[in-house]
Amino acid sequence: MEKGFIELLIFDVLILIIPLLLYFFPPKEINAVYGYRTKRASKSKAAWDFAQKSFSRNWLLIPFIVIVSQLIMYFSGVQISGDPPIIPLVSLIEFLIGSIACICSTELALKNRIPNNN
Repeated sequence: MEKGFIELLIFDVLILIIPLLLYFFPPKEINAVYGYRTKRASKSKAAWDFAQKSFSRNWLLIPFIVIVSQLIMYFSGVQISGDPPIIPLVSLIEFLIGSIACICSTELALKNRIPNNN
């Protein structure tokens, strides 16, 4: 395996730690430092707890999707150190799009589940 690819996979595993921490150790109280923090999620304790669970569960899938796509690209012959570096670039775009999708999904679920949380 190419040296850059191993480093990329190590970075992916480190990125996986953030959603794992949020999933297994969600913030118990509404705060401005840790957790999924939006106006809608901060409206009530019920909304806060639901948002933490929903977002972390969805966000936990994103690093796995990115890692699988990296493996597929690498083993299909895409070079990691090309110009531009395709695998890291595609991985970053996947992570950003996946994170935005998780935010949208959580906000929609909050809006539908917590009706007084407009």
